[in-house]
Amino acid sequence: MAYGTASDLRDVLVPRGDPLSNTAASMDDIQLEEAIVDAMGLVDGYTGTAFDDQDVPRLVKTLTLHIAAYFATMTYRKNVELSQRDPIVLRYQNALQILAAIQQGIISIEPYVEDQPGVSPSDSFAQNPYTGNLFDLQTFGLGPVGRCSGG
Repeated sequence: MAYGTASDLRDVLVPRGDPLSNTAASMDDIQLEEAIVDAMGLVDGYTGTAFDDQDVPRLVKTLTLHIAAYFATMTYRKNVELSQRDPIVLRYQNALQILAAIQQGIISIEPYVEDQPGVSPSDSFAQNPYTGNLFDLQTFGLGPVGRCSGG
């Protein structure tokens, strides 16, 4: 079970299809898959959940790939430190912050289930958390004054 593939990780490492040389994307599939497995362990530890292939939330996949990109890059660079402004480092730090928020219950992740029997999009509803009128028709020039009718 994996939250991403070596191909997915290469896309994170070189998103614009740049040449793979001189990046961790040039590593073989086995090395990249090891980075993904290591990242999955970290993500599972923060979330307290090991997801099945079918129900991995997109956020979990993204966080796993960003962490794996950092791990693979550090392996490729033989643990030579990266600049704190490097996109790989920034994504890694962001992923850890999001995982901490998940662990603290600030961010909720729910596995995506594609076809739920008996549930359709029409079963959804919107709820306004605000009381009172946040906007009215006049705010957008749609009130009865000054509005033309007819064609």
